[in-house]
Amino acid sequence: VIGWVGFNGGSTLSFSAAIPGIIVNTLVAAAVGGMTGMLLGHLQPARNQTPQLTINGTLAALVAVTAGCHAVTTPEAACIGLIGALCMRATEHLLLKLQLDDAIGAVPVHLGAGIWGTLAVALFGDATLLGTGLSRGAQVLVQLQGILICGAWAFTVTILFLLIVRRFIPLRVSAEAEQEGLNSSEHGASTELAQLLRAMNEQELSGDMTQKMPVEPFTEVGQIAGKYNQVMSKLSQVISRTRLILQDMRDGVVTFSERGIITSVNPGAEQIFGRIAPQLVGHPVGVLLHEENSARYPGAAMDSLLTLLAAGGNEGPHELSGRDGLGEPVPIEVITAASPVETGIQYSAVVRDISERKRMEERLHRHSELAQVTLEAITEAVITCDAGFNVVYLNPVARMLTGWSSASAYGEEIDTVVKLLDGGEESISIAALCRDMRPAGEYQQLQLQGRNREPARVQVNCAPLRDAAGTSVGWVLAMQDITRNSELQARLTFQAVHDSLTGLINRREFERRLDQLVIAARSDNSEHVVLYLDLDQFKIVNDTCGHRAGDLLLRRLALELKSLLRQNDTLARLGGDEFGILLANCPAQRARDIAEDIRIAVRDFRFSWQEQIFSVGVSIGLVPFGPDCPSLDELLSVADSACYAAKEAGRNRVHVYVMGDEELIHRKGQMQWATQIQQAIDSDRLRLFYQPISALTSELGEISHIEIFVRMLDDRDQVVPPGAFIPAAERYDLMPLIDQWVVRNTLAWLGDRLHSQQSPIHCAINLSGVSIGSAECLQLIKDLIAQHRIPARYLSFEITETAAMNDPEAARRFIAEL
Repeated sequence: VIGWVGFNGGSTLSFSAAIPGIIVNTLVAAAVGGMTGMLLGHLQPARNQTPQLTINGTLAALVAVTAGCHAVTTPEAACIGLIGALCMRATEHLLLKLQLDDAIGAVPVHLGAGIWGTLAVALFGDATLLGTGLSRGAQVLVQLQGILICGAWAFTVTILFLLIVRRFIPLRVSAEAEQEGLNSSEHGASTELAQLLRAMNEQELSGDMTQKMPVEPFTEVGQIAGKYNQVMSKLSQVISRTRLILQDMRDGVVTFSERGIITSVNPGAEQIFGRIAPQLVGHPVGVLLHEENSARYPGAAMDSLLTLLAAGGNEGPHELSGRDGLGEPVPIEVITAASPVETGIQYSAVVRDISERKRMEERLHRHSELAQVTLEAITEAVITCDAGFNVVYLNPVARMLTGWSSASAYGEEIDTVVKLLDGGEESISIAALCRDMRPAGEYQQLQLQGRNREPARVQVNCAPLRDAAGTSVGWVLAMQDITRNSELQARLTFQAVHDSLTGLINRREFERRLDQLVIAARSDNSEHVVLYLDLDQFKIVNDTCGHRAGDLLLRRLALELKSLLRQNDTLARLGGDEFGILLANCPAQRARDIAEDIRIAVRDFRFSWQEQIFSVGVSIGLVPFGPDCPSLDELLSVADSACYAAKEAGRNRVHVYVMGDEELIHRKGQMQWATQIQQAIDSDRLRLFYQPISALTSELGEISHIEIFVRMLDDRDQVVPPGAFIPAAERYDLMPLIDQWVVRNTLAWLGDRLHSQQSPIHCAINLSGVSIGSAECLQLIKDLIAQHRIPARYLSFEITETAAMNDPEAARRFIAEL
């Protein structure tokens, strides 16, 4: 410092008033630079560099302030010294990073701080004192130009000089010679100890544990070398065995330094991480770990994570995510260890690939979750217990049925939680129920008495839980609440066999019971009677007052009829206003009396609706049957025919069927005609006939008016007159189909005749009473007239007075439309 004071103070070349300021600036800069270096030394983890940094900081400040000490103020000199020390430290870091050797720090002090001092002249210097006549910006450019030129010149000349010298004289000795020392490397001096140390050094460098040391006999050094060889031989054997173990291990073994740098890996680690040893050794341990670990260990860098785990004393095992050769995560289990060595601490990690275990755990978790969700979601109560019949689990339905929570039921005896009763209110032991286990899917219907709730009807089944050896480790009890199901089933069963309006049994149940009576009659020669009832004048009530009134009438009549029957008799509503009665084990005469009582009761029954009084009658067909009775279908057909015979005989009467009944034979014939009529319509086996219409006074000649008739062809193509099949068609509502067939074919024939320029003919077509007032028939006539373009004057339709009077209003509308 004193020399620098003299250098800077004497730079004026004369004694002047500026010298004190120059000296003060020099000392202040040196002091600030030294303190900055000392502070930087204290900030280092190892403070052994503090003296060197203090000295170099002082020198860097002196170098930086020298060029401008005469042109700056004292505070500016302090700032220059501070920044000079920082530049020195920054340059030193740069040299270490570039791995350039500078043992005494000359380059950071003189180069780094010198460049800063040159720039500081332009940045802080007083332009008047500098006397260059340049502005500050121009002065900065001049200083930069000087730095670049000096740097280029010094570097170029120096590198050329060193390259030339290097061709002739080595600039430095080898590292081995430097380590060996000047006396041995250059002068060839040697001793036994030096030879031993040299051999040990060669072994250390080669890593060959089998290399033997030279042994001089009968000397102390020779004895040392011999023992050393014995120790190394044993050590080599141990290392060989350890190496073989590590190579054969499926688990990975990784060793790393305190700085987290990998020093070795075994083949198991290479297999796990998908990289060979040269790709891993020398790299941070972070290359083995995936970024997924950041979520588990927030704030821990991957390069230091294994070091932190090993140094923390918690050996593990730790579950981490490793990184394979493709960068994909690999689940691993790591056990860390720390071992003191001469150079510090050596860390190791035993790594196990747990991918398969994780997959198994995931599958088990998925199955467990699925089972848990299923148990929670199913509508049956499920209870599991251990081998001692102590409750382990109840699903939500079981908790609801028993009134026990999972926590309160856990560990309790199952008979305490689940109280089952049989039909006789006797308690049922769950253990006994399980031991008397039914086949899978077979349930026992019992009664469950829950806490604070009404008893429930349940279906119960149980199954054992077994381990891998087949030993029973517990039981599963399944219960289904069938209380509402039983009620619903009873309602559905009732609805399936009963009429919803009257509450009587329906046609299906009636036929089933009748079939049972038929079977009984054939097996035990018993006699029974079936009654077929059809209300008379019921349509008047329906048409006049509506269906609500008709429904009420049917319900009241059902009650009235029921009161007239015996307790074991069957009354059914067969549909509409038709009823059926089964009189089991009833003689024919007794059945006649019952039927007559029913007829009289219905005749005398009065129905009131909105100030109107209605009376109805009933036509009854009575059919007794015994051992020689016909089939069920034939019996029903006979009963229906007997009822219809009663209606045709004047209504409000009882017709008793007997063998050879002429009326029923006639009706049966009509039923057969009905089938033939339908087949004839479907197969177009109807034929049109006509008869001319002429005035009595007209002469014979061309026909101008005709009346259309219809005939039917039988199976042998013989013409059937209308008197044979029209009554059956009227009885079974087939007349509208016949009318439509006649209209369709007549108008088609007439249209063809008119369009072929033949003389027109006036056609008279007969319509039945059912078609009069039928909107469908009316629309068909209008469409066909338009389709065949027939002038309406060539058509007339004939109806009977009776047909018109059945529904005069409908007939009036029909005629008006035509």
